[in-house]
Amino acid sequence: MVPNDQALSLDEEKQQGIALCRRRIDAAVNLYKDGTIDRKEYLHIRETNEREMAHWESRTTQTEEIALELAMCVEAVQRLSRLWKIASSEDRQGLARSLFEKVIFDLDQQQIVEFKLKAWADRFLVMRHAMHEIEAIEVGKQKTPPQGEGNYVTHREFESLFWP
Repeated sequence: MVPNDQALSLDEEKQQGIALCRRRIDAAVNLYKDGTIDRKEYLHIRETNEREMAHWESRTTQTEEIALELAMCVEAVQRLSRLWKIASSEDRQGLARSLFEKVIFDLDQQQIVEFKLKAWADRFLVMRHAMHEIEAIEVGKQKTPPQGEGNYVTHREFESLFWP
């Protein structure tokens, strides 16, 4: 997750970028009024700066959308873990379907042996798991980074959320 000071700096950078574009457009208007530049050059300057302002706006919008998606994912996992212990079997199935596309449960071993997260949750939960691994390495709890490809989240980590 983006720290507050970094989020503020992104917002400040956006505001500064948009303000600079507006100043450029104002300067071009004045140069055009003074007759220093022709209309074609003025229109080019204005169009270029309007495109740059649109870029700044969309960049922030994308960042905000990702932050909202992450917050929704965190809320869904928290809700799932809160309700798991008190839910009926049918409710548990519904909760699992909201987070997983596929869950394979071995009845003999009484554990999940394979699963596939829904796309909306996959990128955030895998990212969070990788961040957790990095934090563990930094504090010396683990000596090597996670190995393998793709989904680094094991079924045991999810089981620990729901089963004692």
